[in-house]
Amino acid sequence: MTGITEIIIIFATRLALRHILRKKNLLKPHMEEKRKFPRINKVLSIKLSDKEFDILTETKNISASGAYCPVNKPVELMTKLNLVLLIPMKKSRVKTIKKINCSGVVVRHEYTNDNGNYPYRIGIYFTDLKETDRKILRNYINSSLKS
Repeated sequence: MTGITEIIIIFATRLALRHILRKKNLLKPHMEEKRKFPRINKVLSIKLSDKEFDILTETKNISASGAYCPVNKPVELMTKLNLVLLIPMKKSRVKTIKKINCSGVVVRHEYTNDNGNYPYRIGIYFTDLKETDRKILRNYINSSLKS
């Protein structure tokens, strides 16, 4: 067999095995997830800023390691941002808002013409998030997954 033929056979075998395991419920959904933290589709208020701009927007989805949100201007890849996230919380049946300050970097950007005043979308990776704040965010995400 030539090298390319072997690669095709290995690839086809892996696909077939994955299909069989999925059909028999032996392959759990989380086994295929490549993200370190689960991501949820939640709208949270977020402020993005750097030396040149402030943008108030909302998340489309969020995890304990990053967020995806629409913005009203193009933001280049690898742009460093200061972030303020507002996380809804409940303490003793009282609803409060936890303000989380952190830094992030733009790791994805795209243009979409279907979003009115916010035609750009960016993916942000949190680069400087305190572990206590990451825990708050993880708890919020986990409670959202349960409900």
